[in-house]
Amino acid sequence: MSLFAELKRRNVFRVGGAYAVVAWLLIEISDTIFPRLGLPEWTVTFVIALLLLGFPVALFMAWAFELTADGVKRTEDLPPQDANRASGGRPLDYAVIAVLLVALGWFAWDKFGAGSKAPPPVEAAQADASIAVLPFADMSAAGDQEYFGDGLAEEVLNLLAGVPELKVSGRTSSFSFKDKNTPIPEIGRTLGVAHVLEGSVRKSGDRVRITAQLVKAEDGFHLWSETFDRQLADIFAIQDEIAGAIANALQLSLVGQVAGASNLEAYDLYLRARALIYKRTLRDLEEARLLIDRALALDPDYAPALAASGELWQLLSADVTSYGDIPVLQARAAALRDLERALQLDPDLADAHAGLGLLSMSIGDYVSADAHLARALAINPSLTNANHWRALNYSGSGRARSAVAAAIQFAERDPLFVINQASLGYYLAFVGDFAAAESQLTGLMQRYPEHIRIPAHLSFARRMEGRLAAAKTSIDSALALDPSSGFTRLMAELALYALGDCVGALERTVGWSESMCRFVLDPDAQVFMQAPLEVGSQNLAAVWGWLSGLSLSGRHEQLLAWFDESGYGVEEFFIAGAFGNETAPLAVAQRATGRTSELEKTLQIWGARLEFLAANGNATGYFRSAQASHAALSGQRAEALALLAEAIDMGFRDPFLDRSPAFEPWHDDAEFLVQAARMKELINVERAELGMEPLS
Repeated sequence: MSLFAELKRRNVFRVGGAYAVVAWLLIEISDTIFPRLGLPEWTVTFVIALLLLGFPVALFMAWAFELTADGVKRTEDLPPQDANRASGGRPLDYAVIAVLLVALGWFAWDKFGAGSKAPPPVEAAQADASIAVLPFADMSAAGDQEYFGDGLAEEVLNLLAGVPELKVSGRTSSFSFKDKNTPIPEIGRTLGVAHVLEGSVRKSGDRVRITAQLVKAEDGFHLWSETFDRQLADIFAIQDEIAGAIANALQLSLVGQVAGASNLEAYDLYLRARALIYKRTLRDLEEARLLIDRALALDPDYAPALAASGELWQLLSADVTSYGDIPVLQARAAALRDLERALQLDPDLADAHAGLGLLSMSIGDYVSADAHLARALAINPSLTNANHWRALNYSGSGRARSAVAAAIQFAERDPLFVINQASLGYYLAFVGDFAAAESQLTGLMQRYPEHIRIPAHLSFARRMEGRLAAAKTSIDSALALDPSSGFTRLMAELALYALGDCVGALERTVGWSESMCRFVLDPDAQVFMQAPLEVGSQNLAAVWGWLSGLSLSGRHEQLLAWFDESGYGVEEFFIAGAFGNETAPLAVAQRATGRTSELEKTLQIWGARLEFLAANGNATGYFRSAQASHAALSGQRAEALALLAEAIDMGFRDPFLDRSPAFEPWHDDAEFLVQAARMKELINVERAELGMEPLS
């Protein structure tokens, strides 16, 4: 008997065919079901390997054994024409037919039914046009491609964010689910999206394998999936294809495409740098600076890397709210150079417009900042930096109510971006909604106890309300987390100064309280901090404090000389966070030196500024004190004292109110002295709560 006839006689062909069909069916099922169960990609590969190893075993078993009416028996034990052998083949035939029918049913369902890649109905798609893009899991053998998966997902997110009809959850919120195995329905509920895009990336040499799948958040059902096995050089085309397929599945039109790099190594360095920039620590930012420099050395015209460079120059500057020590003017000049070059190469690069928005805001050009940030958000409505900086620009320019609205709107798109949520509490304090600010920030502290900005903002809100003891407790918590943070130290010295603790304020100072406290501690001191004269180069909080110290000590001529040399006009001299009172030292000096016409002009410009702030929702006691100072310098005694009393009621606290230069004509006025005494009484209540001696 021939080998072929013997294989047929022993049902080897039947078993091999049945095994192949069953194996294919199991692979298809595992490839679809395992991701929904949260199992890693390697589990599908493991199933394939097991089935391949089992194939020769199945063939051997078919050769050695036969299924008969009396059960399984060794083939050698059966006579060649045994009737049991003939009947034993029929069940196997039936099993093969049954498996084939199941496989055909699965194939039809997967290709043409609910599991197909066809898009959902237009009406349903348009109603559920929202998505979160999760970071793509790193499946590389060495496990060192996390930054690559993150960067790939972010690029796809940015492309999808350009679709006007599609709500795309922000990067921070989407990426917060990394490595957590959170069920898809829970992600959808948390982020308020109807769909989730997830995937994995495996990079080996110049090859990359990317798997992406679009999942319906409500029930975890797969709407689309695809695997891309390509050369690494095709990475930008793959990103476009994924975004295009998602848009098509949701019945939307994709606009824009990924900005490619001419050098793949430069692109890889850029992705590494971006991952570090998001961490916002000095060490990570310095490493990112080195990576971006290497990327630009390889590809000087890679626009995204130039935009990242512009952002890094600003983050590494010596500004109080930044992280480094690069001189401010030097950092701003370098940032402007790189950001403008990026926009020359790619006028629609959202990151570059956002970077220019931050730069414009830092020099007080809020109109230009508005324009750049609006352009960035028109290109990419989900861009984290642009959304956050837009609210910050509103706050910095005195548009408190707009800042609150922008932060709330951003929170709807990116609910887990903690800095924005903390900033919202900060903005709520500016509009005088202290209960909402307290609720917002204390809730955040419970969820994120290690986040430094939350207790710092809480300290600010409590100080605005006049709760100085609680403010100090909050800022102590922030200092315990990071005593070197410039913003935290500024909040600390403000709280300590309000308590009348000049020694403590000087220990934490970033410049604001230095000259005032030196004068309070030693009125005969001749050495004052000298603020830099170059416009835009200085720590404006320190400049304001220095001018206030000159005013408090009666050094009016020195103050006016600085103003003349600085090049500042009254219109330009606005300091974010000064509550409209930054002009008071200048007006006091003009009054004291008899510059009546200049004083009238200053008061007119200052008054218009205060009206703008009031119209835009500023409603703290500190703002009311600025209005009181303006009235006092305008010679309106009754109005000034009434506003001062109201300011104290609203939470304004100044332990040295009895020396206020603006109220100097009424230092001996009985009504003014009543308010000054009331101020100290309220501060002493707070000092007593902290175990401090009362102010005399």
